[in-house]
Amino acid sequence: MAPARRLFSKRRAAKAVSGKHTIVAVDVGNSAAKIAIGQEPPKPEVDDITAFSGGPGQRLRTISLDQSDWTTGVCRWVRQHVAGDDITWWVSTVNRAASQPLQRCVAEQFASFQWHAIDHRAIPMEIEVDFPDRVGIDRLIGAYAASLRFPRPLVIVDAGSAVTIDWVSGGPSDASTFHGGAILPGIRLQLAALANGTEGIEPTFGSSFGSSIEGGSHVAADRQPNIDVQPNIDVLGPGKNTQQAIRRGVMAGICGGIERLAVDYARTSVKTDASGRVPQIVLTGGDAAAISGFLRVEHVLLPGLVCRGLFDLAWRKCQTGCGGLE
Repeated sequence: MAPARRLFSKRRAAKAVSGKHTIVAVDVGNSAAKIAIGQEPPKPEVDDITAFSGGPGQRLRTISLDQSDWTTGVCRWVRQHVAGDDITWWVSTVNRAASQPLQRCVAEQFASFQWHAIDHRAIPMEIEVDFPDRVGIDRLIGAYAASLRFPRPLVIVDAGSAVTIDWVSGGPSDASTFHGGAILPGIRLQLAALANGTEGIEPTFGSSFGSSIEGGSHVAADRQPNIDVQPNIDVLGPGKNTQQAIRRGVMAGICGGIERLAVDYARTSVKTDASGRVPQIVLTGGDAAAISGFLRVEHVLLPGLVCRGLFDLAWRKCQTGCGGLE
């Protein structure tokens, strides 16, 4: 068999880090993939919640799945930062049509690698829903990561193509329990639906909108309305033009849903959490920064939550013997 073609030679990997086993955490969503690199899985208790800096040399990047060569882009970026092929890939995917080509690309570009695609059975928490195997694995990993960093009960909001709002409680044995939650259309899905489904709203397409802590959630360019969703702009009062009215409506709907569901979940805390604590809201995802500016309740903005959770799982595996994380 011919040797695998290399995107970058080891000599060209000027910024690469060597000498330790490398972990690559990959969160493949419906519109983008988030990739993080770490030389060792960081311990959750020393993780910095204000930036993705849980360990030396750790990096985080978001790549849109709209790019025709996005899998090559992932491998190229990893190769730029990692010397050698001894890499373990920890993967969360809700989009197997995208993650399978990525796995093939990794196999072509890295001579020695391990691929761990995580499912619900790998999450060390109780999952109290009707069909645990049907819950998006990103929701479960995010819930696990948040439960290691904050007192429960928790409301975890992941704002991407869809906005998921989930409830996690603690129990008598201090084990976390995932209780499910709610799913809303994300900012861009709502804007695209308004632009495509109504005659009175001009479908003005163009540049991206809204700030992002993770590169944003992405919608194909020909479906992306050019409506700015910057936080703290005209957050009070009615919109004075169509764009303002749409912006206010979409953001009010999402933020109102988060605030209402947090209250509703808390009312169930007598049954699901005996601590009596006010639930902590943890906000993550590509559109989290835009939404954060409109929320009226206290919350923590935490980028890369799913990738953090993948590192947590890798660190947990290392406790029983890291040796390749087999």
